[in-house]
Amino acid sequence: KVPSLRNVAKTYPYMHDGSFKTLEEVLSHYQKGGESHVNKNPEIKSFNLNEKEKKSIIAFLETLTDR
Repeated sequence: KVPSLRNVAKTYPYMHDGSFKTLEEVLSHYQKGGESHVNKNPEIKSFNLNEKEKKSIIAFLETLTDR
């Protein structure tokens, strides 16, 4: 089952090991293409976002959060 994004801004720490405390850190991690690992799928690649795009993604994720 895929986890919901509902209230994602309140469900920190993020990742399987709780290594990230903010959505910004998570986005930066994936923007870099994640960590190198022997079992990492070669389809996972880095991507570029400017600051406005990063803020827009985080603003969208925050709209999924109850106040």
